[in-house]
Amino acid sequence: MFPSSPDNWYTCIDQSSLLGAHRGHRSRYPENTLSAFAASMGRCDFIEFDVQLTGDYVPVVIHDPTLTRTSNILASSIYQQKKSTRLVDYTYDELKVLDMGTWFYEQDPFGTLGSEKKSSATDAQLPQPLLTLDEMLHWAKQNQVLLNLEIKEPESSPHSEVIVEKVVDQLHNHQCLNQVLVSSFNHQYLVECKKRASTLLTSALAEEPPYENPKELVAYLKDIGASGYHPDTNYLELQIIPYLRSNRIMITVYTVNNEQRKRELFAAGVTSVVTDFL
Repeated sequence: MFPSSPDNWYTCIDQSSLLGAHRGHRSRYPENTLSAFAASMGRCDFIEFDVQLTGDYVPVVIHDPTLTRTSNILASSIYQQKKSTRLVDYTYDELKVLDMGTWFYEQDPFGTLGSEKKSSATDAQLPQPLLTLDEMLHWAKQNQVLLNLEIKEPESSPHSEVIVEKVVDQLHNHQCLNQVLVSSFNHQYLVECKKRASTLLTSALAEEPPYENPKELVAYLKDIGASGYHPDTNYLELQIIPYLRSNRIMITVYTVNNEQRKRELFAAGVTSVVTDFL
């Protein structure tokens, strides 16, 4: 991380102008892989990543509910057997055969590789496996990295009732509660997190704000026990920032890939922005 990066989330409450790596250094490396996370070291203050459960309830690091976009599932032996691309249709042992990295170098989704494709792919140590949350927390603990863990399971998921338990148990096992900020669009997950770990800091993700009035928004966040608010950059009104910060609400804005917008948000006093470009 940056030389002056905070060492736990409690020290971030009153800070500003922090930089988060969105799924790691994903504009140059395959998202949510160890290569993307390692490459973000020294370029950001914390790493944002996503967690879902496999069919046998193993927490793994992946954004989409399906495996098509970020793996070689369609060319794999397990797909030939099941003809499914859904994460929940496979056990973790089955998913170990997948390569989560090569697609990035074949597609160059951000147009950042150019003629470097071959050398970049070599540097990435392909194939990249599907990371478990256990592996991610072990790596972060070793490297003293702050994490923003987003719980992705929708309420319609067959695992929605157990994902909080699985995630918080892992945080307890690794003794890293102050190193991880948990966020989710499902705010009930945040309430359940606080019940299982009262000192764990949580943050409410939102596209459009749940309340337009900043006083009502702060009251809502405090009611669900959230210490932070993660708004979409396209819907954040700058005038609410001072009131939220005066109430010690951390504001992390996603996904900010425009430098001018980043400077504007930092000048307005947000805690942090999450970006694809480091």
